[in-house]
Amino acid sequence: MKMADFRQLTLVFCLCVVNFPKIYTQRPFDRVFKQGDAIIGSLLAVHTENSEDGCRNLFLPGINRVEAAVYTIEQINKNAKVLPNVQLGYDIRDYCKDRTKAMEHSYAFSTHIHFLDVDRDFVNHNITSSACLQCSVSKDNVTFPIAAMVGPYGSRNSLQVAGLLQVVNIPAISPSATSEELSWSFYRKFLRTVPPDNFQARAMADLIDYFKWKYVAVIAVEHSYGLYGFRALEHESLQRQTFCIGLVEYITPTRYESRLKPIIEKLRRAENIKVIILWIGSTIATDLAREAHRQNFKERIWIMSDSLATKTPEYLGSDLMSLGIYLGIQPKQFNDANYEDYLKNITPKITDNRLDSNDWFDFLWRQEFNCSANNNTPGYKQCPGDLKISNEVYLKMSDDFIPYQIDATYAIAHALDMIYMCKEPFGLLPGGACPKTYPFVSSSDVYLYLRNVSFVGITGRIEFDANGDPLQALYDFVSF
Repeated sequence: MKMADFRQLTLVFCLCVVNFPKIYTQRPFDRVFKQGDAIIGSLLAVHTENSEDGCRNLFLPGINRVEAAVYTIEQINKNAKVLPNVQLGYDIRDYCKDRTKAMEHSYAFSTHIHFLDVDRDFVNHNITSSACLQCSVSKDNVTFPIAAMVGPYGSRNSLQVAGLLQVVNIPAISPSATSEELSWSFYRKFLRTVPPDNFQARAMADLIDYFKWKYVAVIAVEHSYGLYGFRALEHESLQRQTFCIGLVEYITPTRYESRLKPIIEKLRRAENIKVIILWIGSTIATDLAREAHRQNFKERIWIMSDSLATKTPEYLGSDLMSLGIYLGIQPKQFNDANYEDYLKNITPKITDNRLDSNDWFDFLWRQEFNCSANNNTPGYKQCPGDLKISNEVYLKMSDDFIPYQIDATYAIAHALDMIYMCKEPFGLLPGGACPKTYPFVSSSDVYLYLRNVSFVGITGRIEFDANGDPLQALYDFVSF
C-alpha cells in the first residue's frame, strides 16, 4: 500500500467518529456520555463491588456525585461568562471502587487521546500522527477524546490512575484523594482541590495538643492513604514532643477480617491509651466497630480522618456510633445551596424525561422506594411522577466532597475558557502561540492552562501550586 493511500485510509478511519449523533447514553450502566465541543471525563464509583456479572451494591453517594457532575457541566453550558458559544460534554464512568476497572476506564480514555494530534487540514490529508481515534461499528463503544478528567475519589485508586495518565498527558483533578504521595513529581499531571494529608495530620496534632492527650493509638489502612497519613502524624509527634503514638496497627484493604479481633484485644490491653485515631475507610471502620461492640470495648475517644469524618452517622451505622466519643477532622465543609435545592427537587418524571444525563438515578428509585421512573421496568411499579427524595435518603446520599468536585469541574472549564479565548501572541505555548481547538482541545494544553487558573469557587480561591495541590488548606473539627 502506498503512503498516500495509507493516509487516506487513516483519514476515513478517523472521520467515522465525528458523524455520530450529538447525544448518546451507553447501556449497560457503566457509562453516561454526552458529546460536546470539549469533553470532561469522570471516574466516579456508583457501585462498591466489581464482579464478572457487572458492578454490584449501589453506592448512594456515587449517584449524588454523578448527578453533581452532570448538573455542573449543564450549568457551565448555560453560563454566558464561561465558555460562551462552547458546549461541554461529559464521559462519566463507574469504576465500582475497583482498581482494575478504574484502570480499564483510564486506558480507554488514553487510547483515544492521540486523535488530538490530527492536523486541522483534513482536506489535504495532513496527518501529523499515525495514531488516531479508534471507532467501532457499534455506537455502544464510541469514545471521544477527553480534555481532562475529574476523579477518582480516594487515594488508592488515584495512585494507579495518576501513573497512567501521567504517561499519556491527561490531567486529572481529584476532589478527595489526600495522600501526600500524590504530591510527588511523578504524578505531575495529577491535581486536587482538596489539601493533602500532611496538613490534615497537622490539624490532628493541634486537636491532640488542645486536649493535652499524651498517648494515642493509630489504626491505619495499609495503602498510601493510611501509610502516609500515619507518617505525617508521626512526624508531628516527633517534632512537637507533646504526645506519643503508643500503638500502631495496620489493616490490609481487603481480606482483613482475621486482623480485627487481635487489634481490639491489643487496644483493650493498652489501658493507658484512651484516644484511638482511625485512618481507614468506612467499610473497614464499620467491621472494626462490629468487633469492638462484640468485645464490649467502649468508653474511648475515637478521632476519625476525613474518609470517615465526611460520612454521616446514618451511613456509618449504630455499632460505630455506640463505642464512645467521636471527633473528626475533614476538609472544611462548604455548601452549594443551588445544587442541594436542585437535588432535593428531582422527581421520577424529571429523571425519566432526560435523554442525556444520569441513568443510574433510576437505581436509587428502585432501591429506596421500590419503584421505577420507567413503567416498563420488570418487577417494579412506576413511581409517582412527583415523588421526591426523602430526608433520610438525602442523608444517605450526602457527600461533603461534592463542592470540591464542582470546583474541580469549574477549574477545567476555566482552563478551557482561557484556551478558547486565547489571542496570539498572548498564548502560553512557545512564542505566545495559542492551543488548537479543532477537532478537539489537546489534554496536554489543558494541563498547561490548569496550572494557571485562578478563580473563586465554592471552596474558596482555586489555584494550584507546583505539586498540583491547592494553595489553601482549611479544616473543620466535627463531633458526632
